[in-house]
Amino acid sequence: MRALLAMAVVFIAGVDGLVAQEAANTTSKTIVVERTAQPDVNQADIDRYAKMLEHSEIDLDVADAPLNEVLQSISERTGIPIRIDGTGLKEIDLRPEEKVSITVPKTSTEIALRLMLDQLKLGFEVEPTGLLISAPGALEKKIHLQTYNVKDLLETNDDLEANPLLGLITTTIDPNSWDELGGPGTIAPYHGCLQVTQSRLNHRRVKRLLDQLRRARDLSSEEYQTESLQVSPLTKPSAAFRAQLQANLARVDLHNASHEDTLASLTKDYGDQLFINWQALVDEPFLVKAPISIQLQNVTQEQALDALTDQLRLTWFTLGNVIVITTPEDSENYQDTRVYPIRDLVWHGLNTNDPQIQEMLKHQANPYDQLDGSTQVWFGCLGTSSPYQSMPLGFPEIQAPNYSALIDNITTTVEPDSWDELGGPGTIGFYYMSDCLVVKQTQKVHRQVATALAQIRANERPVDAEALLKKFHAFEKEEIDLFYYSPVCPITGKQQLDKDDLQKIANRTMRLIEPESWQPQEHFIDVTARGLSVRNRRYVQREVLRYLKTFEILTTKPSQRVGFQTERSDANKTPKSGVFGSNRTTPNPHR
Repeated sequence: MRALLAMAVVFIAGVDGLVAQEAANTTSKTIVVERTAQPDVNQADIDRYAKMLEHSEIDLDVADAPLNEVLQSISERTGIPIRIDGTGLKEIDLRPEEKVSITVPKTSTEIALRLMLDQLKLGFEVEPTGLLISAPGALEKKIHLQTYNVKDLLETNDDLEANPLLGLITTTIDPNSWDELGGPGTIAPYHGCLQVTQSRLNHRRVKRLLDQLRRARDLSSEEYQTESLQVSPLTKPSAAFRAQLQANLARVDLHNASHEDTLASLTKDYGDQLFINWQALVDEPFLVKAPISIQLQNVTQEQALDALTDQLRLTWFTLGNVIVITTPEDSENYQDTRVYPIRDLVWHGLNTNDPQIQEMLKHQANPYDQLDGSTQVWFGCLGTSSPYQSMPLGFPEIQAPNYSALIDNITTTVEPDSWDELGGPGTIGFYYMSDCLVVKQTQKVHRQVATALAQIRANERPVDAEALLKKFHAFEKEEIDLFYYSPVCPITGKQQLDKDDLQKIANRTMRLIEPESWQPQEHFIDVTARGLSVRNRRYVQREVLRYLKTFEILTTKPSQRVGFQTERSDANKTPKSGVFGSNRTTPNPHR
């Protein structure tokens, strides 16, 4: 042992000598960077006008009025400066004096403007000086650079780790506006940040998506909230308004009614809350001209709207406190993005914030890598799939998070033709750091997605955490692993210890680490000229690894492990393989 210690001292002294020599030949300089936080005055003005748009309310009832005069009136009523981009309007052959006819019930200024401008195929952008009205093509070219710090949403600052987040953003936030599909928007990671070039409207959407991913990540597992989190501010329905539609009863009694009469009936029943997109109805004539006969009693207003719009071959959705009736094609222009928390489903009801559950998952999914530093183990909400792909575990009661299986279930059973895989406009993805699904769809499909998840939850049997922990502790004492250790110098990569040194280390290890555990003949440390083969129970292996690492010149290499062979002490039991009872890995569709 003295010889071993002497070798260690000589080795360390040699390393110190190399460091000292390099220091003598190198002039060390410290780069001092002055960091001054400059307030973004422009962004403050943009945020102020955006809030005014969202929180101020107006109603519109105009007939053949010039657009510029209507906008002037809105500006005076709200205090928001509004200007028209004449050059942009020329691109689509419109003039500022274009006549407008529209009726919108009292709602937020943002919604009223969107409904009115959509009739003219125009859009608006919030700028530091107020609102700019222009053609969508002209607005799309007005892009701005903004940096988002997303270190808290990533496992590491490695740019590759940001790929899932990038994919999620570009598939759920105005997909056609990104350069991959020919748009002007760009996005790139850099050291835990995202550099995004986009329109100001899409920047608002990106920020809201990131904020909602953080909210989903931070939800308490003890009282887990499963309601979806809204990303699109414009399509955010009033909770009280939707509750009203789901609670109030309605009665429908139509006999051989024309489409016009049916729409008139809807206007009568919901006049102060209804907006009919007549422009869309003119552009896309009704597919069915047959008279409508329908009788409904004791149904909710929501059910009545579903039934009537289905008869009309139309659809409906809500914007704030406004019911919009339009064609299914037009409703795709009003898709919204929502974040669905699903930790309770992918973790089978386990409270992943419980320290005992965290310890169990950490040790079973990745029992050794966390000690030698070759793999990072992340525990925010335990959603990452990467550490759960190769380690054996003997618990068939639970599987690793399988987001892809849940996505496949939804896209197969909920309006299959509406998803992008089959040419539809809807997209769905997951983000493991927040244990959530992110869905861009129409409100009609969102309601079906919520129903599907609710039914899955109703039939899900949560795992008995107490029984699982007991089984885990028993498993730790039963499972046997064979592990190989190689003494390698971290500087030169050459072996520093001979077989005699390794034998001394092996003997000392068996005396100090769980001595009684080495009594069975099948538990041993075999010494070779190049390393140590250690066979023992899993919990002992961890203690052995901790002890060997104290020498600092003994390291483990994943390629040198003997297959992570796991065996039962009962020879009649079949060796387990895979992750949480399954060999299936969970690919990330955005990677």
